[in-house]
Amino acid sequence: MSIGADADLVIVDEGTKEVRAAELHSAVDYSPYDGFRLRAWPYATVCGGTVVFADGSFPNEQFRGEMINNRYRRSAPADGNRSGSAQPMVPTARGPADVDAGR
Repeated sequence: MSIGADADLVIVDEGTKEVRAAELHSAVDYSPYDGFRLRAWPYATVCGGTVVFADGSFPNEQFRGEMINNRYRRSAPADGNRSGSAQPMVPTARGPADVDAGR
């Protein structure tokens, strides 16, 4: 966190919690994580400085997030011109191996 940053963060509540599909906010009634026991659970989510989730509810009904897909980005051309659409797509997501290797 720093002055001028987006203020997007999640506050977690430490303690054992068992995942229950019925308690999740999802379009389906199942979860592959149903029955998993976790050591922490989200207590609150702040997006752009606005509390959008707290203690199991969504206090700001008018708030709507923005879906951003940064999985792929266009690589910059050598001449710096970003208007070309024929640039290859480059994956930007890091996998577990990258994290484990400290990359």
